[in-house]
Amino acid sequence: PAWSAELDRYLWQRRVVTGISALADELKSILAETVEAMLDAGHLGPYFTSRGEGNAHWYFQNPGDLIGALAGAYPYLPAGMRPAVLAYMQSEMDHFAPWSDVQLHNSDPGTVRRNRHPLPDAMSSDRRENPWPRLHNCYALWNYADVTDDWQTLEENADAIVAFYEGHRDQRAVTYGQMSGCIGMARIARRLGRDQLVETACRDLQEALARGRDPATMREAAWQAYRLGRGPDDPFNVHGFFCLDLSPELARFINDHPPTRQQVLAVIEEGVWRYPMWFVSQASCFMRLYGESHAITPLYSKMIFPVKALVEQADPGQLLIWVDAEDAPLGDLFFLERLVLAIEAWGQADWRAVE
Repeated sequence: PAWSAELDRYLWQRRVVTGISALADELKSILAETVEAMLDAGHLGPYFTSRGEGNAHWYFQNPGDLIGALAGAYPYLPAGMRPAVLAYMQSEMDHFAPWSDVQLHNSDPGTVRRNRHPLPDAMSSDRRENPWPRLHNCYALWNYADVTDDWQTLEENADAIVAFYEGHRDQRAVTYGQMSGCIGMARIARRLGRDQLVETACRDLQEALARGRDPATMREAAWQAYRLGRGPDDPFNVHGFFCLDLSPELARFINDHPPTRQQVLAVIEEGVWRYPMWFVSQASCFMRLYGESHAITPLYSKMIFPVKALVEQADPGQLLIWVDAEDAPLGDLFFLERLVLAIEAWGQADWRAVE
């Protein structure tokens, strides 16, 4: 079918950043050092946190999040590093496929722990499953192939990727990040010549965006999906779960619809007002995300920073301050995302046709 011109803006145009100022050079150096430490370490397990009376949590259990973070960093790494980064991502996908529901665990053979300190015996096997939505892995896979030109990996695993999408389509309207999965799948399917799947993914995105116009309707679904805190209206939580894994395309969608933009920014600003140290790693505060907690969760910067960078389009100098430092001492994927967005803020963003 002939999709609307509005939908085409999000499906078939990609954001390209050029002319990045030398003011971002230090950020690029930090990015390279952070990725180099990951390459040196090898396969990384999840990151354990316990900052309250209960609900200890693991981050980075989804292997697709690693591919998404490194694909985002790839264009801003020194050219000499990129072959090693590509090989690292290929090795990770060979053993822990982003097109599967596999969970990463520290008890997996050959795994290096992100935590520097010994873990409690009861938590050392980290077999707590984290069933968070992961349709956004399809966008990560498209971005990986787009920046590295390694379409062969996706072609060789095409049937598994399609099956993964079909099995997670019901997540498409949970968050803006999951909507990005429809975009990624449509682009992959077009490249693979699967016209029927292109049509399905386009229709899925169209349905999801209709819901995405009203963030208020997404808050309950997002909380149900992540199940952290006491509910979507708990005053001691930031209610920005629906902004997790925000892509440039969905930020563009938000900015294209002023009432939606106003609601999104209002939610985020409420979080900033309630937790003014939201960007400081492990800042002391009271919240209920881990029961009655004593320190901020890394999820808050994951919710807030991309909205500040891509929707609000905050000043690059301010973003530099908000990058702060890693929460996980090794391979912090949220930190990588902040670095990349801060680097891109020093350049000129344009929209170009997807090849």
